[in-house]
Amino acid sequence: MKLAAKTLLLALCCASSLAWATTATAVTAASTSASTPAGKPTAKASAQVFWSAFRQAVAQGDDAALQSMVKLPLLVRGEMDDDPVQRVGRARLKHMLHEVLDQPIFSSEGGATVKRSLREVITRTEQLPARAWMTPTSFRVEQLEFQWSRGQWKLTRAYLSPA
Repeated sequence: MKLAAKTLLLALCCASSLAWATTATAVTAASTSASTPAGKPTAKASAQVFWSAFRQAVAQGDDAALQSMVKLPLLVRGEMDDDPVQRVGRARLKHMLHEVLDQPIFSSEGGATVKRSLREVITRTEQLPARAWMTPTSFRVEQLEFQWSRGQWKLTRAYLSPA
């Protein structure tokens, strides 16, 4: 009888733990599976996991998930070297992310110039391209720069084209 009660208690504890799993913990767990032998996640190994979660948040318009993937303050500037840098805090973050994601990106496809929003470019980019890597702990996709710090990936800088 005591063994049955302990088994039931263990099952209830496990079920309640599973109930409050979130996207963030799923990303952390998945990136930890891409780890060194010591169990610490590696930057390159976990980047694709992070990118997939970032893409999903962009595609679904999940502002809360996106904001959790940003290192504050987010540094935003224009495309020119002498453009001033804006430090975007929590109060302006949601608005700025929408502005950055809605800006047009121009590319060449089959000899034609194609205009898409950054949001669409991100959702179409399933795999991080090799050219995205700036250093072993940073990558850039179009107008967004990401850094590996303290065992996790974060969006740290964005470039905003003039309207």
